Amino acid sequence: MDIQLGMDFVGEDLSTGQSMTHLSNYCAGGNSGKSPCFNGFKTKEACFSHHIQGRLYLILANKEVVDPSVVTFSIDGVMSYVGFCDDFGPMCLGHLFQFCDIVSNQLKQNGDKKTAMLSSTEGRTATNAVFLLGSYLIMKLGYHPDTVDELFEPLRSNLCAYRDVSPGEQNFALCLKDCWAGLWRAKILGWANFGPGGFDPAEYAHLDSPLNADMHEIVPGKLFAMRGPRDLPRGAVWRDAYSSDGSFSHRDFSPAHYAEILSELGVSAVVRLNEPQYKESSFRAEGIAVADLFFEDCSPPPVDVVAKFLLLAERLPGAIAVHCKAGLGRTGTLIALYIMKHYNFSAREAMGWLRIMRPGSVIGEQQHYLCAVEQEAE
Repeated sequence: MDIQLGMDFVGEDLSTGQSMTHLSNYCAGGNSGKSPCFNGFKTKEACFSHHIQGRLYLILANKEVVDPSVVTFSIDGVMSYVGFCDDFGPMCLGHLFQFCDIVSNQLKQNGDKKTAMLSSTEGRTATNAVFLLGSYLIMKLGYHPDTVDELFEPLRSNLCAYRDVSPGEQNFALCLKDCWAGLWRAKILGWANFGPGGFDPAEYAHLDSPLNADMHEIVPGKLFAMRGPRDLPRGAVWRDAYSSDGSFSHRDFSPAHYAEILSELGVSAVVRLNEPQYKESSFRAEGIAVADLFFEDCSPPPVDVVAKFLLLAERLPGAIAVHCKAGLGRTGTLIALYIMKHYNFSAREAMGWLRIMRPGSVIGEQQHYLCAVEQEAE
């Protein structure tokens, strides 16, 4: 049974005069007059509408919404967050760019009609629907993250915090506002630019793909994060790895594969944070130096490693590529420290930007460590 929205869906204040309105009484077929409990969107009979800006709305519902005065669109089957385990993060920058185009085209095509993004009420799906819409306001309309956060405040208690890739119970909550604030700061710096000559979605998608490079440019022209290369049998350039159940896990790349890419990107040095799994000759043949700064996986970096990394990043010409084993925890933590020091990111903003650029970055206790570093610096 489709959900019919009543004709009162004509402005910001639907039936209660508030920006978010319970619409269960508009459901086709009638009901007992009792509204389903608004509790984490657990009831399938619930339908909620939230005004975003102008003619743009968000509708959270588990069934198709039908109203001739409203045009709906959905990203189901178009984009989604793909986790490593049970992690859950914000959509990547490539998806943000694509979403902004979708919204702009929808508003243009739909004339004066109200345009609503239709999303499931499931917590993670709803959270990233809100993240995408908030990011659209920042990137296309110049909203400040504080304003965006206030706009979605009525939905806050029913959305999810983001999860890092560490298994088990989480002890750190990265929130929507952290990611919006990181995106906003990156936009101010010119790192996230959706205008002409700015972000290149094709290049991002190519390097992002685990079948091509699993690499991301976190600080334009300065810091890249990537999966750790390894020497492969019989001089292979790449080799696929599989999980115990036979499913695809990831693709390993040789240093020769990365050396060609890094040379084209103007990278002058590779910083290796894990135990060596390759000979350095392939990088050196391309004029790329290799620096070893090993520390334990999933742990905060020792003081001497931090000092050496910052010194390398500050003094070496050209860009630097950083990797550990997966290029997420140790790699993301050191890059976060660099942008906190040099670009005034807060710890949470740095983690938000890293997760948008390279999903899964910064793991477990490393999140608390970055916040502690920020507090000590104040």
